[in-house]
Amino acid sequence: SSTSSSAARSALGSGGIFGNGLFGGSITAWPQRPSNDFILSWIGNAAGFVGCCVVLGVLFALVIKTFLTGARSEDLLGTFICAGIGGALLAQIAVNVGMNLRVLPVIGVTLPFYSAGGSSVLMLYICVGLVLSVYTHNTKKAVRLSRNRTRPRREEKLSGAAFVCQPKVLRSLLASRFSRSASV
Repeated sequence: SSTSSSAARSALGSGGIFGNGLFGGSITAWPQRPSNDFILSWIGNAAGFVGCCVVLGVLFALVIKTFLTGARSEDLLGTFICAGIGGALLAQIAVNVGMNLRVLPVIGVTLPFYSAGGSSVLMLYICVGLVLSVYTHNTKKAVRLSRNRTRPRREEKLSGAAFVCQPKVLRSLLASRFSRSASV
């Protein structure tokens, strides 16, 4: 509604650089339910421009970390998951800021992790869980070494190229290869 968005814009502008304090405020017209769609206007009034920059900086850092996790993913599915979630977060932030600045119409999009809301917050936590799953499943696992030894323990199994590059395995592969060609 236009009344809520104009009240949000005046609340956002009345905060100045450093705000009016958390429980003070010189604004008389607050938007309806400032804890939902217009939480940024309340933050702008209470903490000012600096507080809004800190909140948006934290959110953009989360979006950048999501995109970086997707870029470092070893599989294509993890890349798509992180790109989709990062894009959705970025769009949600942009729409909410646009609603508070009265640039975009009020459509009920919450500010991620700051606005009160049941299903929106639940979905955001599920999305962050998916990104964390991509992050944990794509980290390189270091070989555990004992204290005084530089080689892996005997009970650890090596796989793939690490197994083939062992000197004993290379000798046996080369010996079997040349013994077959010599007998033919």
